[in-house]
Amino acid sequence: MRFAGVYLMLSGFAVAAYFILTAVIQADWELSVWEVIDWFMAAGALLALGIGWLQKREMESDGDSGLAHFITVNATFYAAAALFILFFWKWFAAVLFQNEDDSGVSWAALDVLYTLVAMGLGRRLWNNK
Repeated sequence: MRFAGVYLMLSGFAVAAYFILTAVIQADWELSVWEVIDWFMAAGALLALGIGWLQKREMESDGDSGLAHFITVNATFYAAAALFILFFWKWFAAVLFQNEDDSGVSWAALDVLYTLVAMGLGRRLWNNK
């Protein structure tokens, strides 16, 4: 699980760093950096949802695990589920159907949500030995 934690933290950091840099730089490359980052985000969203589901299932089978653990596991799972649904809905619309809105607000919200979920879950996986 530590490898998954490292992957999530690195991809979360990459998304956050490039998201901030896009406010400063204007890239006119043929292959958008976001098109590459989206593949890593897709894997990370799937990984976060899977790990969140496994942790939720484990917590429910253990019985009484404490309120803080209950809130942490459930918040992670439902945030990962929201990220997964929104990301793939937006990504499939953009990639498969070229149905891209010009506002960019929804992608900005997804980038922030991905960073929070990936960095938070990744850190927790790294700390759990």
